[in-house]
Amino acid sequence: MIKRVGARVIKSQSYKQAWHKATAYVNDRTRLNKLIENVRQKAQGKANGPLAGRWDDFVTMMRLVRAYGVGSYRAVSAQSILLIVAMFIYFLMPADLIPEALIGIGLLDDVALIGWTIKAIQTELHKFRSFEKTVEGQLIQEPPDGVESVVAGL
Repeated sequence: MIKRVGARVIKSQSYKQAWHKATAYVNDRTRLNKLIENVRQKAQGKANGPLAGRWDDFVTMMRLVRAYGVGSYRAVSAQSILLIVAMFIYFLMPADLIPEALIGIGLLDDVALIGWTIKAIQTELHKFRSFEKTVEGQLIQEPPDGVESVVAGL
């Protein structure tokens, strides 16, 4: 069922709007940081709910986009960063495919899109986690510019 919902989400007008907006966000550091803050706020309390099985990857995507925004991590493809940002924009949309007001299935479209995005960028997530481990090891000596906010978490 989630797979079918994911396919419908990607073809939806709402997702197309999110994809179109993603480029503007990626090219504007201020908007990108605000986006991540809004995603973080909306996602609070959902770690044990509908996002439970995808929580670690979801949070990693937030850290990846934040690191990309501050310029401390650029080893990610343009396609992958756009997929993540479009998914975050969709996640924040008040009128997406299945309204959140429908208890029990309200986040189904968001969860489906998050799962699809994670699957599409799994290699990028592994590379970023490796980068974080390397960076965290170097923090004991001297952190590169902007890294403090990335490794401090969300």
